[in-house]
Amino acid sequence: MIITECELGYNRENIVREADEGNVTAQEDLARGYLSDNNAIVKSVDWDRVLYWLRRAAENGSLWAFRRLKSLKENPGDRMFRDTFPTSKKLLKVQSSESDLHFLMSSEEEQKYIKKVHERRGKELLMHLIEYCQDERRAYPKSQHWNKIYHDYSWYTNTKDFTKFPPLKAPLLIDTWNASEKDRRLRLLTQIYWCYANNKIGNLYNSIISLKEDDWHYGDCESTISLDLIKNEYASWLGVGRHPKSDISNHCTDNRF
Repeated sequence: MIITECELGYNRENIVREADEGNVTAQEDLARGYLSDNNAIVKSVDWDRVLYWLRRAAENGSLWAFRRLKSLKENPGDRMFRDTFPTSKKLLKVQSSESDLHFLMSSEEEQKYIKKVHERRGKELLMHLIEYCQDERRAYPKSQHWNKIYHDYSWYTNTKDFTKFPPLKAPLLIDTWNASEKDRRLRLLTQIYWCYANNKIGNLYNSIISLKEDDWHYGDCESTISLDLIKNEYASWLGVGRHPKSDISNHCTDNRF
């Protein structure tokens, strides 16, 4: 199916600018455009440009681009990616010698791209959890569920290799009489950030999303705790100086990285 300029949200003139500025979606769509001969995006098919934009997108954490490069590495002769892009047969120039396979992804590149894919996915999960845990007046999980989530990860800081992991503070449960609803919510969100920063966000995401509605405490906190505040709180766990403006009473709603 040919995608129109209107549906894309950009056209042949601005998509390259968007891609050059780091827009992963634009980078992916440029690679698709060159593969599919989509006249709304590119003027003609171009194998070198396919590879260039696949690499740029993979460097920015695109799983789709990484999978295309991985497919080429495993089967260099399949330029149509198992008929996903049948029109890319126009790109084919029979190349039999190993020297002609310079475009293949190296082992070093593969490891770099895998890391970027995980980083991008981790950020997506983090931001969704920060939003989800504050939607519908959610404040924090009930004691038994919050304790379970905490103990799934706290043991990492109690092993002989504990110095590899920064401190993970315990839940602020009901018997912590002087903790406010905002304090408890911030503690939960900072635990989530701990898992993100220490490459544990995937399993935690599943644990939290699987909680039922009656597994949560709900509150009256209408304002949203920002990522900036969460990061400042996490810094205090690390023993790094906390910025005066990061006090919970001064939180904002700007969730930029």
